[in-house]
Amino acid sequence: MQRLRSLSQLWQPFTKSRASLYASSSSFYILLSVFPAALFLLTLLPYLPISLESWMEGLEQIVPQPFYPVVDYVFDTVKTNTTLTLLSVSALTTLWSASKGVLSIVDGLEAMFRRQREHRYLHRRLTSIVYFLIMALSLSAMLTIHVFGETLLAACIRWFPGLIRGAALVYRLRSPYLLVLFGLLFALIYWLFSKRELQFRWCFLGGLGASACWVLVSWAFSIYVNYFAGYVKLYGGIGLLILTCIWLHICLLLFLYGALVADLLHHRSYHPLQILKETFSRR
Repeated sequence: MQRLRSLSQLWQPFTKSRASLYASSSSFYILLSVFPAALFLLTLLPYLPISLESWMEGLEQIVPQPFYPVVDYVFDTVKTNTTLTLLSVSALTTLWSASKGVLSIVDGLEAMFRRQREHRYLHRRLTSIVYFLIMALSLSAMLTIHVFGETLLAACIRWFPGLIRGAALVYRLRSPYLLVLFGLLFALIYWLFSKRELQFRWCFLGGLGASACWVLVSWAFSIYVNYFAGYVKLYGGIGLLILTCIWLHICLLLFLYGALVADLLHHRSYHPLQILKETFSRR
């Protein structure tokens, strides 16, 4: 019993952070922005050097395999129902709902970093829109690199034949380097949001941990849906939508936990190894 009480110190900072409240709010508004965001993206495709199929391939690298039909349905629906009025409305709806979701994430980051909340609502909403655009551009850039990574490697091999072994190794490790890229993106968000007060190494550790857990959660959801979730087949799209909500909530929760870990490590107020050592050294 004493060991259990001692081990509870490991997750005590996470339960006190109320991160689940902010993750649930942000996941709701982000889901609201999925359809208008997809519609807005389709309007930009003619001006981008990337096809819809390439975008789909990139998106399917960061969501669990059972959720592929949801992604396909969203893009197929908006592709067959596009009008000029709908496009302008979709842009405004995307900015409003997604910025509302980002605003919840901002509130969560402020709580994780124990910063005092700003009371200027308009300033906060405009800042959230800027954060959303930066995150959307960063995600688009990473997906583009991931999709065209094989083409870039082929060009490198053609220009520099001596690099064929290194290029083959990079190709085999394309999934791990995507994990590191997401870890760097998370770390950059933590570092900039803390106004560069946190050391970047702690931000990177928190970001890399959040990114790795994100991948593990997606993998676990894929296994669960494929082998254990019989009700998903029974309820069809509704079941997948429910699982999508749960998956997104957990991923955003992990993102906030990564920020909390970075803050705790920076202020040296979290010592998991010491807690484990003291727990299992008792008799």
